[in-house]
Amino acid sequence: MDSTPPPIPLKIRRLLAERDLAGLAAILRQPDNPELRAKAAWGLGELHDVKATESLVRALLEDPDPAVQTAARQALKDLLGS
Repeated sequence: MDSTPPPIPLKIRRLLAERDLAGLAAILRQPDNPELRAKAAWGLGELHDVKATESLVRALLEDPDPAVQTAARQALKDLLGS
């Protein structure tokens, strides 16, 4: 099953290519674009770096957008398992 949410914005693809965890986490905190935040959550999961856990948990618990919460939950599941 492919969890890639198409299309991925160029900004997110660049951060993934650079393995920029801090950059993706910063996008995840930006209040103005829930779609971009959801893609950033997905990207953090794609990095497979446990350092992303805190940002993803915060998004899961505190983000007001259900799509961001879902993306963070899935990324955490991919990162840490169920």
